[in-house]
Amino acid sequence: MASNDGHRWAQAVDAVERAEAKSDNILHIDLIKCIAILDLFKDGSGLTAETSILESLFLNTSIENIRSALEDLSKWRVIIFKKHTGAWSVFEGSDFNIDQAVAQSRATMLGTDFSQLNKIANLYPVIAKRHYHQTGTFRWMNIALCHLNEVKKYSEEFQPRNGEFGLFLLALPERNVNEEQAKIICADASRSKPWPIVAGIPHNYLRIEDLGAELLALQIVQTKRGHELQGDAVARREVQARISATQSTLEEQLAEALATAEWCIDSAQAEPKGTLSSIASSLADNIYYKAPRLWSELVNRDNLSSNSVKARKELLYRMLENEGELHLGIEGYPASRGLYENDSPSYRLVCEAS
Repeated sequence: MASNDGHRWAQAVDAVERAEAKSDNILHIDLIKCIAILDLFKDGSGLTAETSILESLFLNTSIENIRSALEDLSKWRVIIFKKHTGAWSVFEGSDFNIDQAVAQSRATMLGTDFSQLNKIANLYPVIAKRHYHQTGTFRWMNIALCHLNEVKKYSEEFQPRNGEFGLFLLALPERNVNEEQAKIICADASRSKPWPIVAGIPHNYLRIEDLGAELLALQIVQTKRGHELQGDAVARREVQARISATQSTLEEQLAEALATAEWCIDSAQAEPKGTLSSIASSLADNIYYKAPRLWSELVNRDNLSSNSVKARKELLYRMLENEGELHLGIEGYPASRGLYENDSPSYRLVCEAS
């Protein structure tokens, strides 16, 4: 009984006993037993106590009676409906009403705070892979969520902060938006200079905004009602599980949005075709067409190691002092010889010719 399964079994037994104390109706008792068993073995079976599954277990009982009995058990705090799983579960003894807390938090929110949502939505950068393969330089564009009426503001104020060279903007419009007008707004934003902005409207924008608001509300509950959760381990676990489930669903919806959105791109820079990575590569090619091609990761990076700095310094001295010698007089294959072979082919040809 000291194991996690033993703890859950004890909770199930306690739930059945509480149901028996509340009612002598056999349907109440059978329902809580079925919910407890399904809840106990859900990780292995993949089955959860969804209403439809419970209804299929009682073929001789009307759906109305089953749902009424479920409501009774819920009111008696014997079972609880978990919105993020869509199934009933044994009530674990907490008085914290997470649905009510989330609803209250959402009611106080003045729309969706996209600046905060972008920090917690796990939006990974888009790597310009082809560009990297062809030039040796690792470049990427960030992804951000914003409201449609903020697209222009985001595009005008964008400045690279962490090495990115552009931005993919997922613009979420209001319900029943005029699609043509929305496309015009995104097209205008895509003409921003000097950094490339690629704006698009996902077809599942309503779902994304709803999940985003839900996730922000859960974060508020976790932060501002921490004093209630501090002494309630059950509620604390439930809030964390709800956050994880909501974040996972949001990430799935965002992945779908990025794959299916209709992107607006300045036609002078690239075509809105192919994957996001190919679009990013085309934009990087257009911007950095005069940049040197350096295939050595020893020096083609933002922060060099001490060995790379030493090798670079040695190579520079060799280029000045040993210009007429084969391989600049470098013997063997130290790091400086690697830089010489990789990053200065045209200089090497001149030296060898002379």
